[in-house]
Amino acid sequence: MGNAYEYQVIKTAPNLKGYGYIYAGIQAPLIEYRGKIILLVENSLAGAVGGELARLQQDLAGDGWVVIRHDVSASDAPGNIKNLIKSDYYSDPGNVKGLFIFGHIPVVYSGNIIPDGHENHKGAWPADTFYGDMDGQWTDNSVNTTTAERQSNWNTPGDGKYDQSEIPSDIDLEVGRVDLSNMTCFSNKANSRSEVDLMRQYLNKDHNFRFGQLNVERRAIICDNFTDKGDDPIGGSAWRNFPGFFGNDQIQEVPWNGLLPAATSQTYLWAYGSGGGSYYYSTGVATSDDFATSDFKAVFTMFMGSYFGDWNNESNFLRAPLGSTSYTLTSSYSGFPHTIYIHMALGLNIGYSMRLSQNNGENGRAYPPYNAGARQVHIALMGDPTLRMHPVAPPSNLSADGSNGAKLNWGKARSPDGSVLGYYVYRSGSPNGPFARVSGLMVTGTSFTDNPSAGNYTYMVRAIKLEQSASGTYYNPSQGIFATLNVQGSGDPGGGGGGGDTLSIPANLHVTYVSDSQINIGWNPVANATGYKIERKTGSGGTYAEVGNVNGNTVSFESNGLAQGTDYYFRVRAYNGSGFSGYSSETFTTTIVPGPVLPNVPNNLQATAPTRKQVALSWNDTSGNESGFKLERRTGANGTFTEVASLGANVTSYTDSGLNDDTEYGYRIRAFNGSGVSDYSNIASAHTPAGLPVQSTVALVTTDTATQGNWNAKYGTEAYVVASGARNVPSSLPITFSGATDFRERHQRSTCID
Repeated sequence: MGNAYEYQVIKTAPNLKGYGYIYAGIQAPLIEYRGKIILLVENSLAGAVGGELARLQQDLAGDGWVVIRHDVSASDAPGNIKNLIKSDYYSDPGNVKGLFIFGHIPVVYSGNIIPDGHENHKGAWPADTFYGDMDGQWTDNSVNTTTAERQSNWNTPGDGKYDQSEIPSDIDLEVGRVDLSNMTCFSNKANSRSEVDLMRQYLNKDHNFRFGQLNVERRAIICDNFTDKGDDPIGGSAWRNFPGFFGNDQIQEVPWNGLLPAATSQTYLWAYGSGGGSYYYSTGVATSDDFATSDFKAVFTMFMGSYFGDWNNESNFLRAPLGSTSYTLTSSYSGFPHTIYIHMALGLNIGYSMRLSQNNGENGRAYPPYNAGARQVHIALMGDPTLRMHPVAPPSNLSADGSNGAKLNWGKARSPDGSVLGYYVYRSGSPNGPFARVSGLMVTGTSFTDNPSAGNYTYMVRAIKLEQSASGTYYNPSQGIFATLNVQGSGDPGGGGGGGDTLSIPANLHVTYVSDSQINIGWNPVANATGYKIERKTGSGGTYAEVGNVNGNTVSFESNGLAQGTDYYFRVRAYNGSGFSGYSSETFTTTIVPGPVLPNVPNNLQATAPTRKQVALSWNDTSGNESGFKLERRTGANGTFTEVASLGANVTSYTDSGLNDDTEYGYRIRAFNGSGVSDYSNIASAHTPAGLPVQSTVALVTTDTATQGNWNAKYGTEAYVVASGARNVPSSLPITFSGATDFRERHQRSTCID
């Protein structure tokens, strides 16, 4: 409890070996600070979508990022842009984590690769990995190939395209690109959308998803049209990730041409599609035009097929989903090689997973099997690399009064399942952050007072939820909401101490929340110190007592055995033979009280139709703490679920009555208690029998007793009528019939009617 762990599962069979992975934990810790991200903006877009970009930067700050922004030209040299990125990285390598490319920033090509297996496509492919590698050597002096059908894939010495087919060293930054240039599949439609329109639309989708304004079902859909599954199927990228996100029951598999009808009528958090392709389509999945004419309702997507992984071309299929109207935010070329997104189940961002996938291989992070394309330069994420899978609705209407300290008030977070535990309050001297938490215990109300020294401050408030997925639970913060004010009162924002002429005071004392019983602290080293004494107090009114003493080479300390829901303060001072330094500024954090326990998901839901008007249902009750169950029904395979019954605790069966004849019904169920609702069970379906037939009569026209014949009997037939304009009736005659009322077989002589 309080941590997350990776597990590998291996299944063996004759001549086969299968691998599965899960990132699992119970009450995995809250992540408040995510690091610094470099935002590269194509300068021709900076003015056109300036308001939306400013909102994006605030959204990133509200999710724990510090943004470093550069506006660059689409005609800048890639090497110059790389130097700009490296300068940011090496100024703070421990904190610079991500790179968000927004617009048609110069596309680097590299290698002599053939991930899709087509010789006419062998050569240099787009390589955003170049921008994420801070210490590898990229050269342009050895590869010489001009056999590809498109000159963009040719690669010769000195042409500005790099030699490397595989990344020369591990990728350091979490890179994602949103580039919707040259997408004529959108601009040539009746509802024409330009590049600027599409980029603005993307930023609006991004914001809406982060703030929980998109109502998306937590489930996945798979359309895998590669029939040769082999020992490592292309669709493994879906099947290795989705069960840990949703459980097997919330994964829908559809046939050839089944993805588009399903994902334009229903919502999915994830979608996977694969089939033979071109730059503009994936066979049996969709075309680039489909994303322009239909609203594809999946947020995170993976696709696999020929050619379109080489994404820098007109109306490219891998980029097209990002132009869809309301939902899709990421797309990746997943299959050659596989992509590993398992960490998103417990709150990590998609860029973290993509960097892991890029580095995966026998010479990097090990998530076998290592199929075609592993560690090659083409592996890329289309979309915002900071996105996480489970947005929490934030609080609203933050107001602040600075006339006497900082008095904050806000509205409750809009949470559909009532699972928000409370709120944390943060403060910064800049609207751009970084933000430090100033609330002690989690605030369960909707107000807070802070007493900093006089000055200008920006405050941020975030809701905290104990999130549940198929991989476990974790503490999940919402986006932050902000208020900037001038505080006119005075106070002591951090405490502190003085004294000690021999040694400097330890600086940058900081805390890391580990679990509900452990907090780690760290500080900057002090010259000439032979040791450090660590003191702790409980609550703001407590008394400091020494809890640790470490040597001068150690600048961290683990504080264990703490109580849940308690505010702990720390301070540190250095010492040597001459005496002690002054105390550091104090810092504090709060151990979280474990959240309410939701009921488990009921499983093994089964449905049968004993009569024409009823469906009998049964399921397993897997909880001991539910208050009851909510049963939902849909009509047909693509209908909308609505609640049809609310049942009591420990109930494991129900008969749904008053239904229609000859109709397919689908059901799902979830448990509930005072803490909220579980995830849904599997979907069970049943088809009610058809009703009695309508009998019909015929009029006898004429009789011919001379013509006779025989035919093969059909099981379930009550009678036969033969209508023919010919006198010669064949011995085996196909009969179209209706009207059987039971399953008896009768053989009657029939008269042939002219």
